[in-house]
Amino acid sequence: MRRNLVLAFLVFSYALATNAQLNDYKYIIVPKRFDVFRTANEYQTSVLIKHLFANEGFTVVYDDAIPEDGIRDRCLGLTVGINDESALFVTRFTLSLNDCEGNTVFNSVQGKSKEKEYKKAYRETITEAFESYKGLNYAYQPKEANETKEKEETKEEKPLTISFKNDVKSLQVDNNKPEKTPIKTDLRPNTENLTETFKAQPIENGFQLVDESSTVKLRMVKTTIDNVYLVNDSEINGMIYLKDGKWYLESTTSGNKQVKELDIKF
Repeated sequence: MRRNLVLAFLVFSYALATNAQLNDYKYIIVPKRFDVFRTANEYQTSVLIKHLFANEGFTVVYDDAIPEDGIRDRCLGLTVGINDESALFVTRFTLSLNDCEGNTVFNSVQGKSKEKEYKKAYRETITEAFESYKGLNYAYQPKEANETKEKEETKEEKPLTISFKNDVKSLQVDNNKPEKTPIKTDLRPNTENLTETFKAQPIENGFQLVDESSTVKLRMVKTTIDNVYLVNDSEINGMIYLKDGKWYLESTTSGNKQVKELDIKF
């Protein structure tokens, strides 16, 4: 029950890291038959995944019904993949989004089920894994428009607030490479004044942060990226990440991003 409650509050939290990336793609392509199954739409998995993505505002198509522009340019779409990590008596896997070159752009948290009936097990596992895709506020933005906008902002020397555009790929390749996205110059002074101290206590799939009075304030859920955690809370949805030896909480409230430095004792 606690695991379900934790996952129920995940609202892209991961979106802070990948929302801009997913906006580059026009279509989510769902295979009629996934590699892990023998027949098309086995256990109604393809229908369920298409339905879940459509509910989150994505334009979803099956792999045999891709629109003409998507056929001309397959890089307009991301293909859903099921990464099976099941074991004896336990069904578990992640849902990934892969680009036209086979690179994974986004990978969900792991869903799992101990149901013995296959249809129920796959439905429960898919639904749990899909929590990572909720609350992303997806809106397709052609790459050409994004590049033009970035050039104009650079020319006018406008400061940019910190974002996670392309950070997922850079973190996976080399954590030591300089960031591509400039950080607003007044960020550190602001976060320094907002530093909060917490003690990290291990929980399933991550940690819970408690204050000096031992009150649980936040819960950090592991992602597929080292030192990047999803945050779930009844009032805060965001991400905690390690940068330059310090921990930061980045969250969105009423469309406005906020960054706080956290002093976490592990």
